[in-house]
Amino acid sequence: MNLPESFTSKMFEYFPEEAEGLIEALNQPKERACRGIRANTLKIAPGELAALLSPYADLSPVPWCAEGFYCAERERLSKTPFYAAGLFYIQEPSAQAPAAALEIRPGEAILDLCAAPGGKSTHLAGKLAGGGLIVANDVSNSRARALLKNLELAGVKNAAVLNETPARIAERLPEFFDKIIIDAPCSGEGMFRKEPAARAAYDGHKSEQMAAAQKEILFYADKALRPGGRIMYSTCTFSPLENEMIIGDFLSKRGDYELIPLRPPGFRAAENMPGLPETAGAARLFPHRAEGEGHFMACLKKSGEGERAADSSRPAKIPDIELFYKFAEENLKITFNESNLAAHKGSVYLRPAGLPDLSRLRVIREGLYLGDIKKNRFEPSQALAMSLKKAEAARVLDFAPEDETAARYLRGESFPAEAGDGWALVCVCGFPLGFCKVKAGRAKNKYLKGWIN
Repeated sequence: MNLPESFTSKMFEYFPEEAEGLIEALNQPKERACRGIRANTLKIAPGELAALLSPYADLSPVPWCAEGFYCAERERLSKTPFYAAGLFYIQEPSAQAPAAALEIRPGEAILDLCAAPGGKSTHLAGKLAGGGLIVANDVSNSRARALLKNLELAGVKNAAVLNETPARIAERLPEFFDKIIIDAPCSGEGMFRKEPAARAAYDGHKSEQMAAAQKEILFYADKALRPGGRIMYSTCTFSPLENEMIIGDFLSKRGDYELIPLRPPGFRAAENMPGLPETAGAARLFPHRAEGEGHFMACLKKSGEGERAADSSRPAKIPDIELFYKFAEENLKITFNESNLAAHKGSVYLRPAGLPDLSRLRVIREGLYLGDIKKNRFEPSQALAMSLKKAEAARVLDFAPEDETAARYLRGESFPAEAGDGWALVCVCGFPLGFCKVKAGRAKNKYLKGWIN
């Protein structure tokens, strides 16, 4: 399928020196699209992941992301138990750049405003290394729930997931966040090679339609950002209407922001638009210039200094907390601070330190879902299992990736187990897959069906 004529004519208008090479690159077959994965540093170092996956795929480093790898066989890797263990996230290489370029400091509160399916949220969670706070939001309820699943698979403990509009978040949490990342909804022109269906759905006027929404998102992001904080804005489209003109328009109206220069390897300076502040500090990736599917990003710094606005909520009183503590004492080697625990309708959660009051927002999840209090017992969650390390469990069943028992576990089957009675953490090469319940030498499978499908 050829590229839409309206698109090609705009590329020659906007980028006369780049258009021919760009169009040739986008007209290549889908198989030539760049594919990649990113190491989940909450669980494994990039070099360790590369060594672990070397029998299954050829990996090469992504130059602008220390955790990223090009990987043509990523679909094959998704069928390995290492994917089920949350050791890596499947992510197109150019999409790895914005979170990689955003400087993160320990303890910061970060808002991912358009977060689904979770690539940037999980990346930022890795950079926070378990501290600070991630608030991951998506306006679509179904996408927000998919986002939650990816955060849980990655073992993220310090996240809250919202299903809200930017306006509502800004109203409820003014000047609260240290950093905000916006992977803005866009016309998706950078997906033409990766997803041919995007060509058929292309509307030459979509950029104008998206620009209004992008300006609105930036407006409310400013309201939620503390003085001295930063916004990382990105899209996967080529249109200046959604990129340079959005940033230039924002800067022309806001004298309290400056553009922080970005130039990751393979990215080029953005264009300057007549009549608007310079945007050459922003960065573009063209697929005929670097190995990626096309991306734009700009980092905006708000003037001033100061700590984010204080706003903390108090957890609800926990009913029957003894059942949870009994489970933890018998089956785990870690302790929990009751002040960070909360309960809702019999489910128990570990809330991140510094979590603000989200009571008037649509919340999908506040912190880590630990499990459910049931009659005379506590039932741990899959999310808890994924957040643990092998050494934190009292009982561990650890299998090699080629062991058939690991495959049986992921299929939901029971199996013989040499372990004492109680809850056991099932692992592959030391990395958790989930829980099982051992009794009299038999493991009852507690793997969450459909978890990674």
